[in-house]
Amino acid sequence: MTIENNQAMNVPPAPTKRRELPIPAWKKKALESDESAVPAGLDYDDEEITKVRDRISGLRLAESKETGPKFVIGSATEASSEHPERNEDAFEIFGDRGILATADGMGGAPAGDFASHEAVSQLQIDKIDGALSSAKTVKEIKTAELIKSVFGSSKDATLAKKNVETAISAMLLRMNDEVEKLGQTEVVRKKIEDHLMERPEGFDPNDSNHKRTMSRLMRSIGSTVSLMKTWRNEKGENMMTVGNIGDSRIYRLRHGALERLTRDDSQVQILLEEGLIANDQDLQQEIDKSKILEIVGREKNPRTELLSLAQKMTQKPGKKITIAGIRHTVLQAAGLKSILKQELGSDFKPFVHTYDMEDGDAFVAVTDGISDNLTDEEIRSIIATHFENPQMIAEELKLAAIKRSLEDEKENARAKPDDMTAVAAVFLGE
Repeated sequence: MTIENNQAMNVPPAPTKRRELPIPAWKKKALESDESAVPAGLDYDDEEITKVRDRISGLRLAESKETGPKFVIGSATEASSEHPERNEDAFEIFGDRGILATADGMGGAPAGDFASHEAVSQLQIDKIDGALSSAKTVKEIKTAELIKSVFGSSKDATLAKKNVETAISAMLLRMNDEVEKLGQTEVVRKKIEDHLMERPEGFDPNDSNHKRTMSRLMRSIGSTVSLMKTWRNEKGENMMTVGNIGDSRIYRLRHGALERLTRDDSQVQILLEEGLIANDQDLQQEIDKSKILEIVGREKNPRTELLSLAQKMTQKPGKKITIAGIRHTVLQAAGLKSILKQELGSDFKPFVHTYDMEDGDAFVAVTDGISDNLTDEEIRSIIATHFENPQMIAEELKLAAIKRSLEDEKENARAKPDDMTAVAAVFLGE
């Protein structure tokens, strides 16, 4: 049983009186379809400590006199205690264009920081302009023009939903392509070589096995990415579209209720969608291995994403596994499109979805250093407590996650040293 320690983190305990919010028709349809399910939200709390409407006025005092929708934004990041000299997380904030993004680098060598920074840097206007100027084919030019028309526009520009969603998918694909190129550069090769030299057997560039290892590591550098872009529809309504690849998340707190706006590319998410687990918060809940093998091998809509998990399970004793043992596995990432296609036959499929925005909504983008160490309820409580100060939201999420990460994993299954990054924004409407 997972031991949660709210008091140790100095966050308000979970409210006791709760009622379930009705599922909107659009979400119910998505949940019932064969497509990727839209993540579910937490229950609404009748006695929520956050009185959003009454607290917006204080936020407005801190805002500039800019026109259009306004954001108050804060951010915090810190490298893992296991490698304090290298933070493999990255983030970008472009408030005037309504863009927030976080990324978490990964791979079998310490070059994740290269990957995450390369990925989110594609949102910089000079990179957007550069991609357009270097586009050659008609398809490349059209894509680059679409990306610029969306990501180069202000936060209140009038745009078409289809164009925004297509541009976000294209941007995530561009991030993948640039990270793949990065993995072949001399600077990354040198970093991997230095890493391999630290092994007992060292590294011999003439050894065929060592060369294969080098090639594999250079191709496996990747990064999760989650991003959001705000815009207006033809009715003048403020909208936001999110996109993600991997397991970095974006949450929204509305009137005290927390909702995930992104979908994890993870084995746990597949088990959740298939109904094999009730939730992804209790890490000690057990899953019957035979049920996993059944959905992997079924004739209709087999979940081949779990094939590697099924292969590993057959090598381990016992009839059950727990979420804690598989929660770190990511099924997609920017930079891994080619290798995943070659080795697993899987396609690059970012999650993209559009949501409305209400005056007083709070958005938080986090890497898994935050969401792995803290429960959704703990994240909700921190956002609600520090609603007036997004910078404090980001700082407190980071500090709470760091404190949890230093606990004994035997005492708390959530404890995991990692890089911690949070970006928080509160939307103030007009």
